[in-house]
Amino acid sequence: MIVLITVAGSAFSQSYLTLRNQNRPKRFRFDHGDYIGVKLKDDRKVYQGELQGFTDSTIYIAGSMASHVIRIDEIRVVKDYRWKNFTGALARSALYTIPFFLVGEAATGGGSVKNFNDLTYRSGYILSVVYAGVAAILYPIKGRRFKIGNRWQLLVIRPFGN
Repeated sequence: MIVLITVAGSAFSQSYLTLRNQNRPKRFRFDHGDYIGVKLKDDRKVYQGELQGFTDSTIYIAGSMASHVIRIDEIRVVKDYRWKNFTGALARSALYTIPFFLVGEAATGGGSVKNFNDLTYRSGYILSVVYAGVAAILYPIKGRRFKIGNRWQLLVIRPFGN
């Protein structure tokens, strides 16, 4: 029981990175392992990867090619890719289900459509079009982008004095 309380206490006291809007009470929290991107003030390149850790003045991002140590005061833009990963996966799964609807419709005798009235009664074709529309709407959605400066502020939060 004591071990469980100790583990739970250390899990709740973990530090995290937060974006705070100075004009409105709005915050976005980034924990260890979140996929983010940052653009520096003097560089056009976007450094993206998994947030590995941070101190009061630097963040550590593990990208696909290399790890990057970035000073917090040099960051101009923070990109949140968590929403993009979700919508991209949803769009891909919608596209992957379309062939199953078409094969199911062909297997039940829906292979020949003579006029539009036949098409409206074929649920496989309708579902294929709906899923293609969902994929077309969701796939181009990009992650949120926050410009650091007058409006947004990047802070390291350490609860309970860690």
